[in-house]
Amino acid sequence: MAEADEQVEGEEEQSAKGSKKLIILIAVAVLLIGGGVAGWLMMSGNETAEADAETEAPAEPAVLPVSYISLGEKFVVTIAEGRKQRYVQAQISVSTRDTEVVTAIEVHAPLIRSKVIETLGAADFQVLRTDEGRKSIQADLLAQVNALLEAEGLPPSVEALFFTDFVLQ
Repeated sequence: MAEADEQVEGEEEQSAKGSKKLIILIAVAVLLIGGGVAGWLMMSGNETAEADAETEAPAEPAVLPVSYISLGEKFVVTIAEGRKQRYVQAQISVSTRDTEVVTAIEVHAPLIRSKVIETLGAADFQVLRTDEGRKSIQADLLAQVNALLEAEGLPPSVEALFFTDFVLQ
């Protein structure tokens, strides 16, 4: 009988070890399955949220690239300074994001060039020698170009006017 008791105790130990292994295996399986489901939900939830955000959010207007347009050959203008003749030589470009304005500037280039020559010819030589004077003339020319575009029924969308070359003599 002692042998039977020992055998029963051995079987109980083995069944206890077996049930512990079984419990551990079940726990690991549950964790793996739960982790997989959670990962899948997180991944599919982000795609759905991104897709919803794309469809629900109003599309922001795309920013068009800037176009730089040269106003042609260099401007050479005489300026009277007392009894002396002075010269201004300038290369001018403008920038815009509106393709219609690019075409309009090319079409109306003679009118724009005439206005630039008139404005530079009326400028004071001593004023043009200073940075503030050049910036003031730049601002005046920009306003005049936009006013010419408005007169032609286009939006005044020239953003900037640049002196790409500027020489006083």
